[in-house]
Amino acid sequence: MSVQPLKKENKANHVVVTNKVKPETTDSQVDDNFEISFWNKFKRNKIAVICGAYLILIVFCAVFAPFLTTYSPTQGELASRILPIGSEGHFLGTDEQGRDMWTRIIFGARLSLLAAFVPVLIGTMIGSILGIVSGYFGGRIETLIMRNLDIYYAFPAIILAIALAAVIGSGLGTIIISLSFIMIPPISRVAMSATKKVAHMEYIDAAKTSGAGHVKIMYYHIFPNVFSPIFVYASTLLGLSLLFASGLSFLGLGVEPPIAEWGFMLNSLKDLVIISPMITFTPGFFIFITALALNLFSDGIRDAMQEK
Repeated sequence: MSVQPLKKENKANHVVVTNKVKPETTDSQVDDNFEISFWNKFKRNKIAVICGAYLILIVFCAVFAPFLTTYSPTQGELASRILPIGSEGHFLGTDEQGRDMWTRIIFGARLSLLAAFVPVLIGTMIGSILGIVSGYFGGRIETLIMRNLDIYYAFPAIILAIALAAVIGSGLGTIIISLSFIMIPPISRVAMSATKKVAHMEYIDAAKTSGAGHVKIMYYHIFPNVFSPIFVYASTLLGLSLLFASGLSFLGLGVEPPIAEWGFMLNSLKDLVIISPMITFTPGFFIFITALALNLFSDGIRDAMQEK
């Protein structure tokens, strides 16, 4: 009896593999995704949203001030001097010369906000250039730039601003110039630190290998990648700039009378603190609440731009 060997049939399993190729993400889609993510994070911060709404409102009142009041910000009526808050026709009262306080507040917001934003803008532009250049080249160039900027740290910022304003003379331009000087060093340090993190990355080396010049690399490859930390930090300086600008005006180093500006208004009303304290505190209240709103709004921007 013969035994035939069993034949085993190995059936190959036919597996069909499909490779799904994901479409490439374009730069515009990345920007859209960032904007959506930023807004979703920001709107969850209710305090920052409220502060942003207040800032929009105060800017709107400052821009359209002539259409929001029928009174002059510089001329008043002596018969209506020191009217209390809630008076008929003057819901924020009047000052020592009979000028409507609401009118003075919204017209004064123009110069106060201008004196807060422009120095930060100028300081950001100059500080970013110095910081990026020093962080990109390093070595002696970094030492030369940063050690000279370190001189400013030898003096308190407000003392330095007062000294510069006293030398230049009073006026709105004086405030802007003096505050711009004290904004440059800290912004330069942030820009330099951010630049050092990206200056030796592969895409920077690739740009150098391709023959791109230093200016082109710093402008097209480094600046877009360090803009976020510079912008976030600069936004935190707006509230401080408003306080410094108001302080210089309070000391008589700002605008000249009878121009309306919050710091100068606080100075001119200080003698009424016993007679009418609420009128005296009105410009101070707007300085405080606006500086607070700027700080909380910048905190909301910082938190929304942070990557988790």
